[in-house]
Amino acid sequence: MKIVDKNLSSIEGEYTSVKERLSKEVEELKTSHKGELAKLKKECDDHLGKMKENYATEVEKLREEAKAQSELAS
Repeated sequence: MKIVDKNLSSIEGEYTSVKERLSKEVEELKTSHKGELAKLKKECDDHLGKMKENYATEVEKLREEAKAQSELAS
């Protein structure tokens, strides 16, 4: 019976240490994942902002060209 208790205690100790190690790894992965998502979101928002600026500039340019052409046609 002492051997069984000793083995059980050993297994429980190993289980606890592995569980703690894996819990730490999972938390590190979650933190890393959140950081990566934040970085990608910022990059996406920056890129989208640049695209919106370019679009607005292009629309204004086309309006000016259309206005100039309509004035020439008149």
